[in-house]
Amino acid sequence: MAKQIHRHPSESPNAAPGVLERSVSPVVAVLVIVIMLLVLAGFTWVVLQSKKSSGPGKMVAGSDGTLYMEFGNSILKVTEQGYLLEEIDLREDLGVEGELVDFSVEPNGGFILGLSDPDKIVKVSSSGEVLDSYPFYSTGTPLGMTPFFRFSVDRESGRFFLADSDADSLVIFDSAGNEIRRVTEAPLYANGKLMPQEIAFDWTNGVEFANGKLYLSDANNQRVVELDTDGQVLRTFDLKGKGRLSDYNPFDLYVRDRMLAVAHGNPKPYSKVGGVVFFDLADGALYPVSKETYRESFPDFLPDEIYVGQREVLVADPADKHVLRFGFDGSFLGLFGDDAFQEKLKTGQKKRSIFLSLQMMIFQGLIFVLVVVVVIYIVISRRNVPSGTGRRAPSSHTLRR
Repeated sequence: MAKQIHRHPSESPNAAPGVLERSVSPVVAVLVIVIMLLVLAGFTWVVLQSKKSSGPGKMVAGSDGTLYMEFGNSILKVTEQGYLLEEIDLREDLGVEGELVDFSVEPNGGFILGLSDPDKIVKVSSSGEVLDSYPFYSTGTPLGMTPFFRFSVDRESGRFFLADSDADSLVIFDSAGNEIRRVTEAPLYANGKLMPQEIAFDWTNGVEFANGKLYLSDANNQRVVELDTDGQVLRTFDLKGKGRLSDYNPFDLYVRDRMLAVAHGNPKPYSKVGGVVFFDLADGALYPVSKETYRESFPDFLPDEIYVGQREVLVADPADKHVLRFGFDGSFLGLFGDDAFQEKLKTGQKKRSIFLSLQMMIFQGLIFVLVVVVVIYIVISRRNVPSGTGRRAPSSHTLRR
């Protein structure tokens, strides 16, 4: 008499009788993948934050002949000779929450602050009173990564000009914070003429309003784009082919009178190659700064922010915590600031580095533990499947005793 063998619910219909076959639940697999992605996003965020140095950053001229400099989530006020006068903490002194991305100094001593988390531009009086706040939403920011933008202001019209590097665009706002226009591309400029071919912006990481015009850094296209205040392209300053190709991705720019100063560098990860070039706005001529003037003392110099003063050009390297001084003829003049100021930059970076290093160690440990748990779970799941008992081919016959 034929008799069917009833299998345990955990037995595979294709496995040998009595052999249990366990498999990883789809829900568990999806959950593990989600956890790994979240941990990876957190780790990526920590790595990016560790690269955001608390060394010298954006530099802005004050109305009283002083210089204001971004320093982590503070603003340093120094003399033209580099003597520290004051440190202004955003949270403690101005009562402002958020991470400082960019700033501008008002003639009355107040500030216009570009903040992330959340993204907004805030007007603050010299006493710390918040006068206006203009929120906006940066598009294209990857999960867990801090958005990066730069802005400039036309004080006569009140317009804001925002270079959004995450969205590869120039955004124009009116004085009330309403978006007027978004520019995402610019034509080629050759032989003194704009060509019909449009090139999409790729990493718009700097903008400057000066002489009634806008100057936008289009880094990965290796050019600086000149526009009017309505966003119409007037011309471009091309940095391609002016030396080693990878050397000339503009990081920051500054305009003074008829000079356009550009800090440029190599965009490749962990590569420290950079320098400074000057453009004559009258004829568009390019004048590179000789690297031999400072490479011997600072071989890893990677310029990030630039400022043009009355008698010299200052270039900040936040990774190495230095501000270098250059003459208008390209000559290297030495470091900016006295010993106390330079020690201030190094001390602030050291405290931040210890905290970020601890965060990175924690995230690395979490990733290691998660991987070990997943491997152990898979091994245990398969231990109950005896070796040599693979799956049997389906049979149309019933088993008989």
